[in-house]
Amino acid sequence: MSERSLAELMAPLTPPAKILSLDSAALWARLLGHAKRWDMILYHALAAARAIGADLAPGQGKASLTAGRAPAAEWAELRAQSLEPHRTLLVDLLRRTMIEDPTDAPVDQPTPYEQDPRRDLAEDHATWVTLLTSAWRLENQGAFWTLHIARICGAKLRPDQQGRLQVVMGQMSWQAWNEVRDDLAPHREMIARLLLQMERGAGASPGQAAGTPGAPAAGEQLTLLDGPRPAAIQENQTEGLGEEVAPPADRPAGW
Repeated sequence: MSERSLAELMAPLTPPAKILSLDSAALWARLLGHAKRWDMILYHALAAARAIGADLAPGQGKASLTAGRAPAAEWAELRAQSLEPHRTLLVDLLRRTMIEDPTDAPVDQPTPYEQDPRRDLAEDHATWVTLLTSAWRLENQGAFWTLHIARICGAKLRPDQQGRLQVVMGQMSWQAWNEVRDDLAPHREMIARLLLQMERGAGASPGQAAGTPGAPAAGEQLTLLDGPRPAAIQENQTEGLGEEVAPPADRPAGW
């Protein structure tokens, strides 16, 4: 059978290319849908921009976001405080808005925001994607949601002196860190298994029995949080406290 005849036979089975509407309402729906998948802070900023009258129209290669009917002072403040800090991602989402429908995204995979809600903390971004994706796939997502909140607050992943991965406080205050630790505590064992699985590069589920890949060996101690801490607060902290406090990552200029 020739390639041409095979293509002709397959043509009825191939769905037609999706035609995306370019009217303002459709563009806004797609842009907000993309933003919700990638960054909830940017999503709320864009929703606010639309509410005050900002305009979204087709552009060359990407949708064009302008002040539209928005009051000049409100637009300037919103742009400077809420849009500029996300300029790199915003430009990418404006491009996606012209060619992709967020409703076509697979529902059996975590969204980029679920994989890492703090993509601005680029140093350990890839590690968090691995951890949160693994936690998301668990039947009980309690560990996922507590880790997700910890990351939103600025938690980071660091190896201790023995090379074991640990969750550390990152950008949080001590008060916030104590609250996050309390939320993580009920899921300590599962999170420890996820971290151990990452260290070993095991493909097995973290819920497997001891002695199998992804599970601790008999007698092996699993610490969720480990590392040195100031003596002044050691007594009111549980075992394994990280102490790093880092500034937010800078973003490149211009969007």
